[in-house]
Amino acid sequence: MVNAAGPFVERVLRLEDPKPPPRLHLSKGIHLVFDARRLPVREVLAVPAQDRRTVFAVRREAVTYVGTTDRSYAGGRPDRPEIHRDEVAYLLGALHGGLGLDPPLTEAEVVAAFAGLRPLVAQPGRSPQEISRRDEIPVGPAGLVTVAGGKLTGYRPMARAVLDRCAAVAGLEPAPPPREEPPLPGGDFAGEVSDLASHIGRVGGLRPEAARRLARLYGSEAEQVVALGAEPVVPGGSALSGEVRFAARIEAARSLEDVVYRRVRSAWFDPGDREAALEGIADLLAAELGWDPACRDREVEAVRARLAGELRFEEAPGTDGEGEAG
Repeated sequence: MVNAAGPFVERVLRLEDPKPPPRLHLSKGIHLVFDARRLPVREVLAVPAQDRRTVFAVRREAVTYVGTTDRSYAGGRPDRPEIHRDEVAYLLGALHGGLGLDPPLTEAEVVAAFAGLRPLVAQPGRSPQEISRRDEIPVGPAGLVTVAGGKLTGYRPMARAVLDRCAAVAGLEPAPPPREEPPLPGGDFAGEVSDLASHIGRVGGLRPEAARRLARLYGSEAEQVVALGAEPVVPGGSALSGEVRFAARIEAARSLEDVVYRRVRSAWFDPGDREAALEGIADLLAAELGWDPACRDREVEAVRARLAGELRFEEAPGTDGEGEAG
């Protein structure tokens, strides 16, 4: 059995051993999303922060998102970490100091925000910025194989190392390395993403910007998405009806939150049409999953509550609202 639970690794370890040795140091990073008209970058922009870290601004269609912070996390909501006002101020300060925007961006102009945790391998006495991003694969007293730390960019070597450790625990020979890396789902196309986008645009009769978005999100699977419905969920919006059907039928999405946040991405990256799209996506998903009206309405309210909560920035414990959040 493999424990690959990210920030929840230690919770799973306690199912095997009530008092496991400390493994993780959780570090929180946040991102803020702005209307691209207020932060009109065209390429990924690196901005030096006041503590000499680097903050990045990245264009995503009609918005630009900015991040990230790096702060030790000891809060109680690892599935949805709090966003503190001083962290917001840290990113705003980096943008103002590095770009000299006039007028400077303000907290009130944040149209979306999100936070996540890095499950770093603990190194006592070191700050989050100093901790190595290496991975470790310990084996517990009952044979539970745990993978902790690491970075997403190294997921394939990590996965092979985990399989080798599992083979050793089971007394088996490790599997031979693959002759070549198989493509990710949607990655089996020739040429550039721009070529794929042109093809998808012709197949689906889509505007160039809509075709580019689908190609980036779905790769070669975009053609399947278009076949399930090329019409926008709301007139002029970016999310297509086929994306909702693809999420439910092919990707096993079972909640409105899953679709809005992790599939069509409108929660963070399409704030202009977010509210209208929320209702339309709920109707399509209700038809796909057989929700009754009461269930459909509960799903909508749950997403609205999350969206509101993400923009309700909190004061950091033990502060008066001031401070750094590097």
